Amino acid sequence: MTAADSTNGRARWLSWLFLLAGLLATGIAYERVNHLVQQEVSAQLDARAKEAKFSVERQVSAYTEVLRGLQAQFVADANLSRATFHKVAASLHLESRLPGIQAVGFSPRVAPQERAAFAEALKGVAGSAGVASSAWTTASMPAAGASFIVQFIEPLEKNQGGFGYDQLMEPKRRIAIEKARDTGELASSGRVRLFIEPGNVDGLVFFLPVYRGGDVPASLAARRERIVGVVFLAVRVDEVLRSVFGPELLNTLDIEIYDMNGNETASTLLDGRNLIFDSGAYRGARRLHAPELIRPLSRSMQLPFSGSTWQLEVTALPNFVGRSQSWLPYIAALASSLLSLMVFFIMRYLDLTRHKSDARAEKAEHSLNSRERQLAKISGSIDAVLWTFNLLDRKIEYVSPAVERVYGRPADAFYANPMLWTDCIHLADRKQAIDTFKTIEQTGREVLQLRIIRPDGEVRWIRYEAHFIAADSAGAGRIDAVCNDITQQHLLEESQHRHIRALRAIHQCEERIAAAEAEDALLQGICDIAVRAGYRMAWAGMVRTDGGGIALAGIAGDHQDYLASIETALAAGGDGMATIGEALRSNRPVIANDFSHDPRLAPWRQEAMRCGFNSKIALPLVGAQSLIGIVNVYASEENAFDAEEMELLAGLAQRVAIAIESLRNRVQRQAAEGALRLRQRAIEASANAIIITSATRPGYPVEYVNPAFERMTGYSFAEMAGQSLALLHRDDVDQPGLAEIRAVTQERRSGYARLRNYRKDGTLFWSEVYIAPVKDEAGVVTHFVAAKYDVTETKRYQDELEFQASHDALTGLANRSLLKDRLVQAIAHAGRYGEVFWVVFIDLDRFKFVNDSLGHSTGDTVLKEVASRLKGALRDTDTVARNGGDEFVLILSGHHGECQRAATVQRVMEAISRPLSIDDREFYVGCSAGIAVYPDDGKDADALIKHADVAMYRAKECGRNNFQFYTADMNEEALERLHLESDLRHAIDRNELVLHYQPQVCLRTGRIVGIEALVRWQHPRLGLVAPGRFIGLAEETGLIVPIGKWILRTACRQTKLWHLAGLGDLRVAVNLSARQFAEKDLGQSIMAVLDEAGLESRHLEIELTESLVMKNVEYTIGVLRELKARGLQLSVDDFGTGYSSLSYLKRFPIDVLKIDQSFVRDIANSPDDAAIVRSIISLAHSLRLHVIAEGVETPEQLAYLRHHRCEQMQGYFFSRPLPAPQLEAMLREGKSLDAEHLLDPPASEFAAPALCQ
Repeated sequence: MTAADSTNGRARWLSWLFLLAGLLATGIAYERVNHLVQQEVSAQLDARAKEAKFSVERQVSAYTEVLRGLQAQFVADANLSRATFHKVAASLHLESRLPGIQAVGFSPRVAPQERAAFAEALKGVAGSAGVASSAWTTASMPAAGASFIVQFIEPLEKNQGGFGYDQLMEPKRRIAIEKARDTGELASSGRVRLFIEPGNVDGLVFFLPVYRGGDVPASLAARRERIVGVVFLAVRVDEVLRSVFGPELLNTLDIEIYDMNGNETASTLLDGRNLIFDSGAYRGARRLHAPELIRPLSRSMQLPFSGSTWQLEVTALPNFVGRSQSWLPYIAALASSLLSLMVFFIMRYLDLTRHKSDARAEKAEHSLNSRERQLAKISGSIDAVLWTFNLLDRKIEYVSPAVERVYGRPADAFYANPMLWTDCIHLADRKQAIDTFKTIEQTGREVLQLRIIRPDGEVRWIRYEAHFIAADSAGAGRIDAVCNDITQQHLLEESQHRHIRALRAIHQCEERIAAAEAEDALLQGICDIAVRAGYRMAWAGMVRTDGGGIALAGIAGDHQDYLASIETALAAGGDGMATIGEALRSNRPVIANDFSHDPRLAPWRQEAMRCGFNSKIALPLVGAQSLIGIVNVYASEENAFDAEEMELLAGLAQRVAIAIESLRNRVQRQAAEGALRLRQRAIEASANAIIITSATRPGYPVEYVNPAFERMTGYSFAEMAGQSLALLHRDDVDQPGLAEIRAVTQERRSGYARLRNYRKDGTLFWSEVYIAPVKDEAGVVTHFVAAKYDVTETKRYQDELEFQASHDALTGLANRSLLKDRLVQAIAHAGRYGEVFWVVFIDLDRFKFVNDSLGHSTGDTVLKEVASRLKGALRDTDTVARNGGDEFVLILSGHHGECQRAATVQRVMEAISRPLSIDDREFYVGCSAGIAVYPDDGKDADALIKHADVAMYRAKECGRNNFQFYTADMNEEALERLHLESDLRHAIDRNELVLHYQPQVCLRTGRIVGIEALVRWQHPRLGLVAPGRFIGLAEETGLIVPIGKWILRTACRQTKLWHLAGLGDLRVAVNLSARQFAEKDLGQSIMAVLDEAGLESRHLEIELTESLVMKNVEYTIGVLRELKARGLQLSVDDFGTGYSSLSYLKRFPIDVLKIDQSFVRDIANSPDDAAIVRSIISLAHSLRLHVIAEGVETPEQLAYLRHHRCEQMQGYFFSRPLPAPQLEAMLREGKSLDAEHLLDPPASEFAAPALCQ
């Protein structure tokens, strides 16, 4: 054989050997790729089957959650009403949270002997609820044995067919109820027909037993004996499960569910008797489920719950398999076979045509490279990444193109940088990967799950299956690895784990809620359960009712010291806190799933990361009326809370809130019942009369009186029931107290009155009545409660004391004390209004002779007769007092002119001079009188009495039985008066009148808020004349009208100038005289002045004297209302010196009461003046009026006013009345009261901003 033949023989042998090796490699490649594809299909089917199982478990857990919530309601309140059950069912929002639920309800256990009465009660409820009589019947109830009849079912309008139905009539329901009863756990009925017209809808009914006492009894006999009923939940099973699985799952899988314990025979066959659900998505389902068919692409799973077992059958449909890459093995085998045959033929061809040109050889090599690229493309189309690592030189020999889809980096990057594979591994998993590569030489095979980080920052979970292939030399070899992206599968498993953790915690919390006795114990138990379930830390806080933030109520878990870092924010009510503040504001759960990057948590990130907190959820506890508190749960892993887990925990938080409210309601109800019993006993035992009347008119009929009322009035409750309390005062209606009571009832407010009442026997008694309104939940007054005290003896004693203290015991006239008080009042009034009054000192002539000759008894009779004649000769506004012995003092008020006062003196003297007849004896007594005129003859009471006394002695010197004035220069005074009147008529034209302004200061801010315009007369001869000297003259002559208009115009212009100069939003107060007030066009003339000056009406305050507004009340009210309608401020000046009626005062549309300086002057050392001032302030506040005190001169006066919350002051303490330039300088200087003189906060509730701005 030639060398060429030998070479050809070897070439042929090598060609066939290569063909055999190629075909063998083709088979291996086919098996390998087919194995990978089947593995992928199997993994996808496992994931889908687990997804279906988890969906069913989650749905059943949700139903269990609902039923345990209903069970807790019946445990907390065994007599739960239909309305409450309806409210609880509505609060669950089942239509939105769990679509497909047909009904929730309650079936009590009804004994045979109770069945008839129960049926009759249901008929009545059915009628009132609008349930058709044909919708249910009791005829179907069994003759013997207990029944479980549907008593509550919601929504009723969709389930009328189930109302009144005995659930034991249907076998599957009966089995489920008995199982629930015997086990104390959830049980399902199997597939049954639901109560929906026309009755062709199937579903499942879940039952949960309710036992007396709430706890599940330990023994079976006890459970059967103590069951009181079952709560149930009916679902449209086909609709629910199709919604749960979703179209994507049902289009690729056939899903069937069987109840393995669902019938009496306990069949283990998968047949129609125990079928719960069949998706029916595949037309060839019968052939697909044939018994003899081996189904490798199917999964059977069991779902145990509460003693029952459901079997889940999942079968892959053809289109599921078709979606996988099942064509890859054939493509790989075909390509490999073609490649092997091609190489074989090429080798044969090369062997036969060895001598052909190199060009043909290159062409064959190019063809081979092309086939290799095709093989690379095939391997690149596989989702898995194929790796080959060389252990000797630590390099990557091969990585498939799929690496770019998984790692986000091209394959060339890994060839160029072998360490890149390690750098892509998550730092937390890197050591695990390195250790695995060290041990694989001994184990030969390792499976590794780890995280990688893509260039875009995305984290993915990867599963490696690595095989070690050893080489001849030690330390050499390679690792072949298949890498699959399992991110979605891992996330699904993590989510399932978290949901199971949440459901386990919820189930345990339901038990704690049902057994809760106190709020703190309940919240601490919730926190303990959360930590035992796997969360790192949990704490609960309650919102303080006093506005003091959040109080810790329970905490459990690690790193409880973390709360110290948020203690300040919690004390502020969560303000500034990201999750807690947002949850409290929105009343919705808030999740933070990444502490390390969430910008909201930046202030607490460092401390939270130190404690190992990576995510949290804040769950607000929202009650029916308000926010109760918050529960915070922390987890160590990131992304620990998804939307579904949030909904589960939110539902738990809602039930905790309901439980807390239930506990609070129970405590409040017990406290209210105890307090009600105590109040009832106290009212019955009270020594004072208690009356409750209706607030309805007319009459406000009596609804209750206590025994003390009968003892006080003689009327029993039976006699007073339905009667008006007007029965007690009969026809005695002219009482100020009755007006106050009418005001109290009409205005629906509290009040007090003193009344004359009459007992049943007609006897008079005085009573003090304190009345208060009683409001219902809506704030409407429905009743009045009154406390009545018998003060007859007290009133009689007070009247006697007051009279004795202020009157002469013999004559009944005012004594010296009352005389001095009247003089002080007269001086204050006259000084304020520039009036003149007379003090007349009378001494009886020849009285000593009568007393000495006829005895003291006759003398006393004479004195009493003289006193009677004096009272008859004087007007009501005048005062007569006995100064002692036979001396009397008269005060003739300044309401009338001198002529009238002189006539009064003459009338008095004539009355005294008339003959006296005593004991059949007739004799005469005359008198001498001295007159002192205020203010000319004295500015205080002592001076006036002294000067009148001097004048009286002058009258005696002049022959007795006459009167003399203190001064003998009356003609000269009259002449002076005439000159003064003449000069006054020209004062306006000569510009001799000037205005001084006295500031009015707000005691809340210390700032000047107003001014009072006070007129002065700059007389060319007399100098500056005070208003008290010429105002009265102007009133009498009518000059007050043009003077008043000049004052008003000048004050408005000046105030507007100060406004334009930016000196504050001042208001100016101007006094209005009686003559001005009587003008018919008063309102128009004032508005004309305001328009001329450009001043807004709100900046003008009209001051009226108390005596002026009381002269003609109805006319005054009309004028005041007109002025008020024009926007003017109205005030009553010198309040307290006149005789105002409170019933009229409240009708006046006034804004301000001004306390007269005569009261302010002595408030620091006169208890009487202090009491008057305090009463005026209180009265003003009660009438919603503001108060200004005049004449404040000392710190003590200001301190007293500030203590009793007077709002404004004016007086020398702050400033005298100043000319306009000096006041303007003060305004520019910004003078104000020191802070020590201001009202203490809180400011007076009646200090309206408009008054003190």
